[in-house]
Amino acid sequence: MTADLGQIESVTIQLQVYNRLREALFTGKLLPGESLTIRNLAAMLGTSPMPVREALAAARGGACADAAAEPHLLA
Repeated sequence: MTADLGQIESVTIQLQVYNRLREALFTGKLLPGESLTIRNLAAMLGTSPMPVREALAAARGGACADAAAEPHLLA
């Protein structure tokens, strides 16, 4: 008997950060125009700044492009 246990997904921290930020924008936890820094976002997410920078760079090509390009998101 062989049980189907499903596949394990390998998700990078960058992708997790991207998904959390996207969710926060769409649910109103983060508001458009809200003044945030990469360091603040990293602290909120419990990560270092690098995955946040990478997630914002990735967002420039996706649905969150406007949020990533906002000048309020400073290094």
